[in-house]
Amino acid sequence: MFAISKVFVCAGALVLVSKELSASDIDDSLDALLYSQTVASHKVPDAVECEAWNDANKTALKVTGALFFDDPVISAPVTTPDTFTLLELAQELLQGWAPAVLNQQVIANLTSQLESNGAALELLQRNILQEGKSIRFMLGSVSAESTITMVVISFAVKEPVPGNVLEQRFNAEQIVGNLAVDCYKALIDADDYCFSRARIIALLGERREKQIIALT
Repeated sequence: MFAISKVFVCAGALVLVSKELSASDIDDSLDALLYSQTVASHKVPDAVECEAWNDANKTALKVTGALFFDDPVISAPVTTPDTFTLLELAQELLQGWAPAVLNQQVIANLTSQLESNGAALELLQRNILQEGKSIRFMLGSVSAESTITMVVISFAVKEPVPGNVLEQRFNAEQIVGNLAVDCYKALIDADDYCFSRARIIALLGERREKQIIALT
C-alpha cells in the first residue's frame, strides 16, 4: 500500500510522496520534475501541442538520469467521459495501473489541502490553465524506490474556464478536439542523478523555491 507522507505542488503537477522516501530523494525527484516541465514549456510554448510537449518533458527527464520503464500503459487520445473533474479523471486513469495511489479519501484531502494553501493553488492554477482555454494537468506519485508514476491530461475548451480549474466540471461538448493522456513510470536513480544534480539546481535557480510548494 502506498503510504503518503506529503503532497507537493511542482509547477503544473500534484505529486504524492511516499513516507518512506528520504528528504534528499524527495528534493531530487521534485527538482527533476520541475526541470523537465520547465524545459518542455520552453521548447514547446504552444499549449495546444500536447504530444510534442509530452515528448519534450520525458526527454528532459531522461537528461536528469531518469530511467523509463519499457511498458507505458496509456499514451493516446482517450474517450472523453460525459462529465468529469480533473481529479476524477486522473483517479480513473490511475486505477488501472496504480490503484493504491489515489482514492476518494486522497482526493478529498488534496482538495482540502489546496483550499487552505492559496500560494500552492495559485501556482497550480497558473500552470494548469494556459491562455484561459488550454489545460495541462499532471498528477503522480514518487515511491520509496524513487519511481515516479505520472499521468498528464491535456485538452482545450471552447470557452475560458472561470474560477478554480480543479473544481470545474467539464463535459465532452466543451472540449475542442481530442482529450490527450500520457502516462509514464520513471526511476530517478540517485547514482545517475548525482552527475546532473548541481547543474539542474543551478539551472532552476529561484524556481525551486517559487514553483515547488509543500501542502500542509
